[in-house]
Amino acid sequence: MRALIIGLFSLALAILPASMGRAHDIAIDFSQARAVLTAIADPQLSPARARQIAEMPASQAVIAKVRSLPGGQDVTVDSYVEELTAAAQGRDLERRTLFQFSNLARNREGVLAALEDFETHIDERREWIASRIAEFQPETDAPLQLSGYVIAGGNATGFLGSLTDFYLNIAHFANDPEPVQLIFAHELYHAVQAAAAIQSGVDLGQVRFNPETLAAQDTVEGRNAYLTERFLFNLMAEGIAMYVGDPMLATGDGRYAVRDRERVELQQGRMDRLAIQLDMSLVAITAENGVSYDQAYALGFFGPDQPLYYLGYEMAKAIAEEQGGARLGALAIGGGCDFVQAYLPIAAADSERPQLGPHTIRYVADYCG
Repeated sequence: MRALIIGLFSLALAILPASMGRAHDIAIDFSQARAVLTAIADPQLSPARARQIAEMPASQAVIAKVRSLPGGQDVTVDSYVEELTAAAQGRDLERRTLFQFSNLARNREGVLAALEDFETHIDERREWIASRIAEFQPETDAPLQLSGYVIAGGNATGFLGSLTDFYLNIAHFANDPEPVQLIFAHELYHAVQAAAAIQSGVDLGQVRFNPETLAAQDTVEGRNAYLTERFLFNLMAEGIAMYVGDPMLATGDGRYAVRDRERVELQQGRMDRLAIQLDMSLVAITAENGVSYDQAYALGFFGPDQPLYYLGYEMAKAIAEEQGGARLGALAIGGGCDFVQAYLPIAAADSERPQLGPHTIRYVADYCG
């Protein structure tokens, strides 16, 4: 596995054009995944050792991610320790489990096989990830500083942590290594988005939804503009990253690859429904006594389906096909409003593209400037 990570370390320099200046700092840490995969095969695993793993920085990020999901508000380090210890000892827990350690224990050999396959083809994987991200690389003159972690545990396949930290959950890829490079590209691109935005002067603290910032809006127009931009920003960020790590580029017959292709094909037949969901979300979060931003976000961007990812994906693909990868890269460090405004003329000129709903178009016109 060490050779795999050495290969990923060298990916850092490959993905960025030489014209962007000094060497870019992208550190990849796989110690958490290795520790979990070792521990889960040990039926004598002690709670003390499980707690040491739970207190690793990458495990803390996993715990924070689980806690942020619906139903995970009460998750603690103790929850992590209990689940990891039970899985290693082959015990079932009566309560709902959230870290997926039992599944990992059952699929451990397949997960290790995926890692070994990725290592065997590391040069090919590295070259593909490098070229794919470079095609949509946002411009910046300063070096990027990113941190990546290969993890094992939790429900998320991958996620962005503290703006420039990204995480890839290898537990999902038992005997199915091909999609690893796609998810890696997806999550690494999120980190590239964030780092490039910082270098271009974007205050990422203002990018993520903040209830206090919302409360500080002293007009209905200001409140609606803030909510609209924040919601459309997620559509943009997830749509572009999904297109960079396009599930349709996987050609193998592994379980994860097949499932992801089938999900894309299914949602491509539901674009009208997804446009309605975006419409309803914007109306609901801006209505007096409407649903909360978090509720609308959860319906669109959480869960096994994550429906609005697929609408954003089709929009990103259309922009790339019509205006080029560089244009998509520029939009990746802009706002959600910019992304939708770039897409609307494309949809207007081609009825075969997903058509956004009347409320979305009105909100863009009224609140996007």
